[in-house]
Amino acid sequence: MNKNNAFIHGIIPGGLTTTNEIRVLVCWLASRQPEGVPQNLLIDSLTLEGLANYFEITAAISALLENGQVVLEDDCVKLDGEGRRAAALLGDEIPPAVREKAAAALDRMVDLAKNKSETDVQIIKVSDGYVVRCSVLDIGTDLFSVSLFAPTREQAEGIRDHFLQDPGRLYQYNLFLLTGEDYTE
Repeated sequence: MNKNNAFIHGIIPGGLTTTNEIRVLVCWLASRQPEGVPQNLLIDSLTLEGLANYFEITAAISALLENGQVVLEDDCVKLDGEGRRAAALLGDEIPPAVREKAAAALDRMVDLAKNKSETDVQIIKVSDGYVVRCSVLDIGTDLFSVSLFAPTREQAEGIRDHFLQDPGRLYQYNLFLLTGEDYTE
């Protein structure tokens, strides 16, 4: 087997099959986030979409770290000068569909992580089901909070997941509803 061939278990057709492709994609994704990409989100976004194998991604990040193309600060992957050049020169070598899918998956995961840090969701077991308490946090107090009953754990988790997708939208909609103003997106 060619040493540049990646381990492809769990990869969808059209996913990345060479070590170099995975390294370039990691650099390209990191180039889109100057503040750095949380390493776990980078790995999860590529593996969950089936674009690259977990072990190959972690090996690619390690090699990029060793070569000085990326640095790891607060568990975030950030580009160094060499990594920026690689992303700029070689980013177009990755098929556009793969780049777009990887970018969309990473963006979703980054947004979800941000939403989780700005909210609090509790699923509380009650005698006849569950109460889901969803809160948008502010400094020192809840900015917005709502509690909903769900008869099953599955429904409670669905409420939690939908809330975390866009808590600001729920807050904005309710604010407009309660103040009598028109709601427009």
